[in-house]
Amino acid sequence: MVYKKKGMVDLHFTIYYHISQGLNPTQIAKKYNWKYDRIMHYIRDLKQYKLIKKVGYGTWETTEKQLGEYHKDGGNFSQLFKVRGHGFQFKLIMPKIEKWDDRIKILTKNHLQFTLVGNKGSIVRIIHKNHKIWLCNKSIIVYYPRDMSFFNKTAKRSRTDAIYHFKEIIESLERLFRISFKINKEYLFSIPKRHYALINNEFAKNYLKQGKTIEIRSRKGDLWALIDNSHNLEELELVHPVTAEKDTDRVIEPFMNLLRENPKIMQELITNISLNTRIIKAMQDEIVGITKLIKD
Repeated sequence: MVYKKKGMVDLHFTIYYHISQGLNPTQIAKKYNWKYDRIMHYIRDLKQYKLIKKVGYGTWETTEKQLGEYHKDGGNFSQLFKVRGHGFQFKLIMPKIEKWDDRIKILTKNHLQFTLVGNKGSIVRIIHKNHKIWLCNKSIIVYYPRDMSFFNKTAKRSRTDAIYHFKEIIESLERLFRISFKINKEYLFSIPKRHYALINNEFAKNYLKQGKTIEIRSRKGDLWALIDNSHNLEELELVHPVTAEKDTDRVIEPFMNLLRENPKIMQELITNISLNTRIIKAMQDEIVGITKLIKD
């Protein structure tokens, strides 16, 4: 994959999450090495929608209103709260750089902490701008923080936002090592891991209301969807490492729109699934009985 397009990074959830954990805007800015004014832009939005309130000088806390309700209010900003991209992992393909063998010396010279991990300690791991980064011999692997989310209208746009952020991280590493990681003037990379969650999802709501969870697997046994409510957002999450964007934008999203227009479909599906399960179980019992008769 080649980086080409600059996206817009939306960090309302990230800011909201850290406020809920007791951090103030200054601490959040320091944690991610962001400008204070950038944090306050999101703080103002969250305050406007009454998701947070000021309790002291430079101190905020979340209100009883859940972030999920913010999506329902119908404001312009809430239009972004449809897909939450998170759990990103990027792998940058390295060009041949002789200086790269001296990366430990460069880190030591700049008084930057690192850890040797992997097979026989062959991988240099650093924490850079709160991202865990592996500096391998032929690649750089960037792990996004668990609490970093990219909200947008589609999974594809959310991925674009995450790519733009990845570019910022790589450019800061280039400045640190004073080298370029581009190949033919482009960054070559892949995204081995990423998750997309559909917020306030009707399918998820129905199962969560019944106190149930669900994992959906392909015929090959690969997990590609699950229900999650760890952030009180009632999410249906698409997690397949290859098809996550397609599953979100071309499969699940159109189906959910159909479900919203025809709410009775959900109960009919659940009823049919339950009925079919009982029929299959009865057929299995009959087959077992017939097999026993034949053997006898």
